[in-house]
Amino acid sequence: MILRQDLEKMLTELEEKEKLVNMALSHCPPGQLMLTRQGGQLSYVQVITINGYDLVPDFTLLSIRKEIFYWEHCGLTGNKEYMRHHKWKLEQYETAGIVPWKNLIITYDDEQGNIDLRIIESEIRNKLL
Repeated sequence: MILRQDLEKMLTELEEKEKLVNMALSHCPPGQLMLTRQGGQLSYVQVITINGYDLVPDFTLLSIRKEIFYWEHCGLTGNKEYMRHHKWKLEQYETAGIVPWKNLIITYDDEQGNIDLRIIESEIRNKLL
């Protein structure tokens, strides 16, 4: 049974994901408005089972070099429980070889909910294009 608060939390997370994608895509230079125009593919939901846990990255992307990247966006940096879960999730990823220096993109909002779009653009350019 899904409780109202769980549903509200899921909706908020979906809105945050949509906000991030819209910000990232709208910030791309002309001719690169969508990742798919550069050969990347965007998937909203992919379940990865690691150590018996089903984990869902915020985004799963395919670079133009056909490499899979997982993108985690941490939007609630002021929430201690959220950050504790985020750190745990990163530990699980690492045991499966999903790491920032290879195939994981991690971005963060500041505690006021702001994000530097130059970081998003840099991650897209350096890892996906």
